[in-house]
Amino acid sequence: MINNLLKHSQLSIPCVYEKDHAIYLEGDYCDKIGVILSGSIELIHYSTSGNSSVLSTLKKGDTFGDVIIFSDYPYYIGALIAKEKTKVAYLIKDSLKDALNDETFQTMFIQNLSNKAFSFNKQVKLLKQSSLKDKILFYMETNSKDVLQQKVYINSITSLAKDLNVQRPSLSRVMRSLIDAKIIKKSGKWYWIN
Repeated sequence: MINNLLKHSQLSIPCVYEKDHAIYLEGDYCDKIGVILSGSIELIHYSTSGNSSVLSTLKKGDTFGDVIIFSDYPYYIGALIAKEKTKVAYLIKDSLKDALNDETFQTMFIQNLSNKAFSFNKQVKLLKQSSLKDKILFYMETNSKDVLQQKVYINSITSLAKDLNVQRPSLSRVMRSLIDAKIIKKSGKWYWIN
């Protein structure tokens, strides 16, 4: 999708954001989509009590704003914070409408939206699991890199706790009990359902 936009020269001159810069805040109006050319951005949601959680991390090649730009409520419901020095180019709404006349771009844009909708639905289903054990097993089933053994690479329990939106000590305790009960096996940072 990015290459298609670059080919038509519809992207803005890139903006460079330093680490921890708030690119958009909750409630900001969306009138363009952003394309990450380098770096990464965290999509952060804040609860009414002030707690924050990272909903997703966007990397080079990812877009933002595309899901809400044509919605009835085109306002960000979370903050977009640069996780590191990040370069972003933008496509304004009118240029996006023009780009959608290109059949190849239109297909890629719709595919991108479909993938995001699937990802959001998967996240909702994960959060709706009734117990932490169920969350862990659902996560492993849906994030496995090896279809036959359903192996999942987990960089750290802290990062998994963020993904599951749970407290790290509770997650460590339940993971240990699942391993002890031989429901889950572990080798290094690879985990799989037994």
